[in-house]
Amino acid sequence: MCVSDICVGNVCLEEAQDSLEPCDEDEDCSGLACGLQTWTTTSSRVCCPTNTTVSNDRPDSSYYSETYCTGQATLDSCGSDDMCENAACGRSTYVDGAPTICCPGDATVNLVRPDYNFLSSDYCTGLTVGQACGSNDMCVSDICVGNVCLEEAQDSLEPCDEDEDCSGLACGLQ
Repeated sequence: MCVSDICVGNVCLEEAQDSLEPCDEDEDCSGLACGLQTWTTTSSRVCCPTNTTVSNDRPDSSYYSETYCTGQATLDSCGSDDMCENAACGRSTYVDGAPTICCPGDATVNLVRPDYNFLSSDYCTGLTVGQACGSNDMCVSDICVGNVCLEEAQDSLEPCDEDEDCSGLACGLQ
């Protein structure tokens, strides 16, 4: 038993740990928030910089949950909106098995998954030219044709999926 009541990794400490230092439980931290640093299977438990945590399914199991630090940065792995600094966690691009990240576009759009047409997932917005998309909403340019973000609307006789994909605002069969 420790005199200070702070024991981390079976070692007695004189005072609570600071942000990003190792911890075993909330009381080990000066901010009273101990969680896994990132949403990965190899993450370690630290005192959370935001002094807040969220309970979420583990990345390797939907049956078990863990406590994670909130305030994850853009492009960091995530398991829920609550984990992200911008409150937007989604699949990085519109491809089978794309990882979930804190989205660069600060928003998500819910779409039918490309690998299972009977399931949907949240996908990041703010994608740039050349990235795989499932709707115009995913692209910075608002143009997604053939599941790829394009820089600008298509000219006449170029491929399109809907009217908004075309500079003349008319998409049809040739």
